[in-house]
Amino acid sequence: MNFMKKRLQGFVAGFLFLALLTSVGTFAKQITERAELFYDNIKIYIDGNEIVPKDATGNIVEPFIMNGTTYLPVRAVGTAFGKNVQWDAATKSAYIGNAEIKPSGAFSANEVLNNLTVTAYTWKNSYYHYLALVVKNNSDIHCRLSANVQFKDANGNLVGVQEEEIMAFEAKQEACLVFANDIEFADFSYDFNVSQLKYYDCVTSAIAVDVITLPEKAIISATNNGSVAAEFLEYNILYLKNGKVVDRDWGFLTDDDSELKPGHKETEESRVYEDYDEAKVFLSGRATK
Repeated sequence: MNFMKKRLQGFVAGFLFLALLTSVGTFAKQITERAELFYDNIKIYIDGNEIVPKDATGNIVEPFIMNGTTYLPVRAVGTAFGKNVQWDAATKSAYIGNAEIKPSGAFSANEVLNNLTVTAYTWKNSYYHYLALVVKNNSDIHCRLSANVQFKDANGNLVGVQEEEIMAFEAKQEACLVFANDIEFADFSYDFNVSQLKYYDCVTSAIAVDVITLPEKAIISATNNGSVAAEFLEYNILYLKNGKVVDRDWGFLTDDDSELKPGHKETEESRVYEDYDEAKVFLSGRATK
């Protein structure tokens, strides 16, 4: 193929807002490289009809060849297929079709609430009637989470109201909220509220947990693989038998400063007084900004 019509040797930097003709790739980071770009009056046909590629201001954008691969402008190709094309400079993202551009790092309470999954467990002992809500944050947003629970008896009468919160609830992580009511309840309901983090950062994804289960106890170890201290790192452990909770314990995996420092490991022993076949551990903690 003759590439002599035009030849440009330049400095290509940043994100190329272009579609590959022969392959599709994702740019995970900004790159800078020196490359030769060849222009040879390349034409584009879609379903036998020629299109003239143009940018957002209507200027013609000519396709080019780099390292043996032909590159086409995203906007021109998307428009030719009847698709809207949007460019989000904040996140360096190209949106083709119907897509809502969300500002980078934007907090949305509705997005968090719409992406929570909850598993509820109930059990009792000689003194209290318990409810555990295992909540997973499936959104990409860190937040502060609070839960308000109402307990009712078989006649629908209110027999208890409680509230618990997670100071720093990390995206893609699970946490466990436990409520103890002194009156037996037949039903319960709950509401969640979320707010933006102001004073704390999330830390739980940097904590590696190891659990050794024994007939009457579990040994729980936590190692901080992050770069900041995890403050007030608390564990909730649910002991289950045939998928139902039979007992629960909790405690802190911290040193004398109420922290689990980077690179450090803390180990605690948890006692269990019921026969169980599974133990689930959930962490909550924070780091001061």
